[in-house]
Amino acid sequence: MKISRHVLFLFIVWLAWPWNCSLPPIDDITPPVILIVYPANGAVVAGNIKIAIESTDDEEVDKVWYYLDNEVKGVSNKSNALFDLDVTAYADNQTHVLLAAAADKAGNIGYSTQITVTISDSYDITPPTVQIVNPIEGQAVEGEVHILASADDNRGVREVAFFINGDSVISDTDYPYEYFWLTEDLSDSTSHGIFAKAYDLFGNWSVSPVIRVTVYPRSDDIIAPSLILLYPLAESILTGTVRVTISASDNIGVNRMEFFVDGGNNAQPHFSKTSPPWIYNWDTAAWADGATHTLFVKAYDLAGNVGSLGPIAYTIQ
Repeated sequence: MKISRHVLFLFIVWLAWPWNCSLPPIDDITPPVILIVYPANGAVVAGNIKIAIESTDDEEVDKVWYYLDNEVKGVSNKSNALFDLDVTAYADNQTHVLLAAAADKAGNIGYSTQITVTISDSYDITPPTVQIVNPIEGQAVEGEVHILASADDNRGVREVAFFINGDSVISDTDYPYEYFWLTEDLSDSTSHGIFAKAYDLFGNWSVSPVIRVTVYPRSDDIIAPSLILLYPLAESILTGTVRVTISASDNIGVNRMEFFVDGGNNAQPHFSKTSPPWIYNWDTAAWADGATHTLFVKAYDLAGNVGSLGPIAYTIQ
């Protein structure tokens, strides 16, 4: 049997072909991801503190280190590293920059987001104060409820966490500390507890008193808020900045108040508030001297019912 030259050539190529060869490995070009876990950005620190760093890589983290003001202060071969830093030798009330870095075995280097810390002469053991200012205890609420907390600390508030019925719902790090709670899916006439937990820059914390509110359906409310003028009295002569103070009440709850000067229902409000106290600091210098001006106030409840007060006449002097 004769074999053609073409078939013989293919047979020789098949025998010589490197069937067991493999492709070269792909180079690792992905740097580690790194995060400074502690201290928090903006923290006030004192004494001997811990620097906690977490890092991950698609292959393996080889080395972790961190800088204080561009100077390397600690090196570790652990991906989750914990360093001791004694800050007693640093000047008080100065801000310093922390930055962490990590390298993998391929030499790729990743950097964390830099954070700032302020060094203090002593530890802070005073917890912050916190309370819920809106809604108020016993209030009936519905729809979207604006929960507002007031928090204060001797060295600074880091964050305020909100809890409803014992469950954490959100943590707010910026003033005003607030949460908009949607109640449409809750059962009618049910009671719910709300409280806030505040943390300061040293990690001290405190919890506000629990307030209880009752959820009602919006469609059943047809009663408008009622308003009473507390200050200043009608027909008064006003000068400078005047604290216009209104008392408001509603069967469900007032959630917004608008103040108008020389205007009524169709005018744009000069000032609006969404939580008590219902006070408008009226700078009368912006209005004509010696002339009579009127004040008109509108209050809205959670169902959209509107109560009004005025117009009330005053003379600017």
